[in-house]
Amino acid sequence: MPVSANLNEVRSPKSTPQPVIPRSATYQSAEKPVETMSVVDTASTVNNDDIKDDTEDNGYQYSEAEKIIIARVVYAESRGECFEGQVAVAQTVINRFESGKFGKTVKRVATTPNQFAYSRKWNKQNMKAVEEAILKRPHPKNMFYFQRSKSKRWRNFKYYKRIGNHSFYLSSD
Repeated sequence: MPVSANLNEVRSPKSTPQPVIPRSATYQSAEKPVETMSVVDTASTVNNDDIKDDTEDNGYQYSEAEKIIIARVVYAESRGECFEGQVAVAQTVINRFESGKFGKTVKRVATTPNQFAYSRKWNKQNMKAVEEAILKRPHPKNMFYFQRSKSKRWRNFKYYKRIGNHSFYLSSD
């Protein structure tokens, strides 16, 4: 499915839309079946005080180009994982962007070296995971980190939960 997208669009959570998406930049999604795994660790070591609730809507409207960028991270980081795991990866990127601590654009957050794997491919399930993360926000807004590991310990981050093959962590500040 071709989608037009301006991947250089500059926006921050509180700004208004900038350039119009040109028709010349088209990208193909990778339409491949996705295997799913369902492993969720519910024995979390996080106190409720560590979780920052995201009940308020910040009013930011993600462009199609920004959604594609996030879907590319989801594809690279979590293809083959369960849908819930893909949503959690998408929300990690969204949380980092909306915090303002990791970059002022979705593209900067997603493509900063040594932060996320990034692919030219994405598929419908990846995009569905991105849209689910944007609309439902099922995880805390201070969930900024994940790794492919069973470890509950990683640097100074607070363990949140395990979904599939990824462990997710909350910011300690």
